Amino acid sequence: APTDTALSYYNTDTLTIPELKQFCMLHFIQGTLIFTDGNQPSGYYPTMRIDDSSTPYTTIFNKLYINTGYDVISIPDNVGGTYVSIDESPTTNVITGRNLGTGTEAIPVVVSNGVVHAIDKVLLFPNLITKK
Repeated sequence: APTDTALSYYNTDTLTIPELKQFCMLHFIQGTLIFTDGNQPSGYYPTMRIDDSSTPYTTIFNKLYINTGYDVISIPDNVGGTYVSIDESPTTNVITGRNLGTGTEAIPVVVSNGVVHAIDKVLLFPNLITKK
């Protein structure tokens, strides 16, 4: 997730509602928890951003290329550099989850359903390595 500073620098308040939705959805990766432990391989990961080639019958999500590694995750730009780098820190690997129980169980039933990484830049679709 972009920091407040990154969001204010980009002026997200100037986007239309459809542009803002696409902008936000690019920042969410589906189906995989990516930590700074190097456990996941580098490659394309589906985002929540809906590709322009989607139809009312088929939704195609854009995939974002992510380099994973030990103590660092990086997202390359489309000209061969590093667009943003996420180093191991207190703001990486923040796990989100929810309790499936009623709250009265002796052992809580909790599932982890996300991991949050703070980044100092917003992800801009035209500047990244993506595919359908």
